[in-house]
Amino acid sequence: MVHKLLSSEEYIKELKLDDDQIDDINEELETAEKAWNTITTNNVITIDNDTDKHQLFSDLVIKLGTTYSSDDHGVELSDRINESYELTKDAFIDWYIRWVFQSDDDLNEDDNNINNDDSKEVSKSGWTGISWSIAPTSTAITGETWKCSNCRIINKWNDRKCLACDSNAPHIDDLPPEVIAPVTTNTGFTFGGPVSNNNVFSFGGQTTANTTTSSSNLFTTSSTGTFTFGTSTVNANNN
Repeated sequence: MVHKLLSSEEYIKELKLDDDQIDDINEELETAEKAWNTITTNNVITIDNDTDKHQLFSDLVIKLGTTYSSDDHGVELSDRINESYELTKDAFIDWYIRWVFQSDDDLNEDDNNINNDDSKEVSKSGWTGISWSIAPTSTAITGETWKCSNCRIINKWNDRKCLACDSNAPHIDDLPPEVIAPVTTNTGFTFGGPVSNNNVFSFGGQTTANTTTSSSNLFTTSSTGTFTFGTSTVNANNN
């Protein structure tokens, strides 16, 4: 199957997009072309084996600014390789535009046409069984979702970071402060006596904070982290 690169206007019509998305399409066309040109200046890349194939796919997808997945990008890009085992520049750019902008309904329709099987399972997002908290779409709705400028993934409005690449939300300063649960540091263990300081192990005696002395030669320690056996520990500053 020959994958033809279309114009921005043709993608608007074929993918049933809004006319005001033409600038977004032009931007992504430029992104895909730059990614390709960083790998090669040729319009065709010949692939010798599966190892070379996935290495090429990985390099291209990383240049697009996202993380490569053989189960996601690998499957889609493999369908773009022609009978001569070549990946063309036009086929790669066309794949990327459709990956970013194509709707779920269009993806499902394409799957059914290619496989001629109406009973084939299609994932919610259309991407080979991957589960998304929010399915990829081309636009975000202010107040409900936001689009990551790095990997183009749509996130929930209250997400402070992108769930895919961990980039900050553009409106992170306007979101409520992140609540962090307090951490309790007291880990005292006592046997037969009260404990007043932190991280104390005490056996059969009283313990107080600060530098201490002992009334006997039995084993004692001082300050935080005290171990006391069979004795009382008092403040050395007391008269």
